[in-house]
Amino acid sequence: MVGQEHNTQVLRRWLLSVPARLVHGGRRWYLRLARGMSHKQEFWALHRYLAALGAGG
Repeated sequence: MVGQEHNTQVLRRWLLSVPARLVHGGRRWYLRLARGMSHKQEFWALHRYLAALGAGG
């Protein structure tokens, strides 16, 4: 179980410490991720998955 706890801590840090900027334009808010972010596709895939969970409830 130690490995699972470590992975959970890494995942929390990765999701909460995202190098990004919140930008407002055209009456909408946009999250602009840093260009060099190595897990950009995974971040957006997780975002879409969580949004779908929220919409289904």
